[in-house]
Amino acid sequence: MFTIPTDFRSILSTPLLSWSAKVQFSRLMIRLGNLDVGEVPKMSLTTWAENEIKDPMVRNIFYALCRTTTYTFAPTIQLASSVLKQIQLSIKEGVLYVDGGWETIITKLRDLANDVGVKFLAKKHVLEIEHYEDKQRIHCVDDEVFAVDTVIVTTPPKEACKIIKGAEGTSLHRWNEQSVPVTVAALDIGLRQLPNPTHQFVLGLDQPIFFTNQSRAAKLSEDGSIAVSLIKYHNPVLEMNHIHEDKEQLESTMELLHPNWKREVVAQQYLPKITVVHDFPHIDRVEKPGPNIPEMPGVYVAGDWAGHDEILADAAVASGKRAALHILKQYESEAVHHGNGAVI
Repeated sequence: MFTIPTDFRSILSTPLLSWSAKVQFSRLMIRLGNLDVGEVPKMSLTTWAENEIKDPMVRNIFYALCRTTTYTFAPTIQLASSVLKQIQLSIKEGVLYVDGGWETIITKLRDLANDVGVKFLAKKHVLEIEHYEDKQRIHCVDDEVFAVDTVIVTTPPKEACKIIKGAEGTSLHRWNEQSVPVTVAALDIGLRQLPNPTHQFVLGLDQPIFFTNQSRAAKLSEDGSIAVSLIKYHNPVLEMNHIHEDKEQLESTMELLHPNWKREVVAQQYLPKITVVHDFPHIDRVEKPGPNIPEMPGVYVAGDWAGHDEILADAAVASGKRAALHILKQYESEAVHHGNGAVI
């Protein structure tokens, strides 16, 4: 195991890299910070890395950083510009760890929505969304039907195709066909204490594995337990023939990093194939998804899969914002057309 080179001193001192590789790695990090990703032509991450990074070990470190920042292990099809943009964000802004986890953000958003009059309908199972002329009819399992002007569908593309009547032959169908879902094997562990405090954050170079102690940066338990996660990234391009071996590999990695860790366990869960994201910017995309389905005026999509050059949570937020702004623009256009003023 080696310390990840993150600054000038650690780059010079690490035995992981030769002297020429240290120079190349330093230049790479400087270039990544100053690169105009908008000028990067459409190409895969592998193509960009092979052209720009000559030293194999520097490439391995770069690929490990790419996996960590995108939660995706598909360099042969990942769009280079999108990944490079995500790398730049992580370098300049870092990673946000939230006290209490993501649930606290969702709860706050729900409270804000309640304050401005948003109505939540919990436990409503939608069977079908029917586009008819200028209305959308939402059919629920309890036979209740809602007729609305616009609807934003935030399910994954496969589920959206199932519930939106007539999706076949539309842009939504094409977006679903070109989507590439990403999965990982995840081992989450709650510990009384961390056996080896020096190992807080570890990247696999020869294996697509990642370890992190989230509790080093955020409060995630009421009793002081430490929450750690180990992840093995699945390559969506390859068949997964040995998925049953992932848990053993993650546990072995944990034993290597934190010997006798099982003595400290207070809780754990293993998810052999959890979806990380339902699509991402890749070179096989024919068109960018959303925000509206052109063949169905008034029907919109949003979600982590509907990003343009954004990834993960950034894609979810950006696609939702695109849909909302498009709806507001339509309302404003209609109001002006009918002489009713603008929508604020």
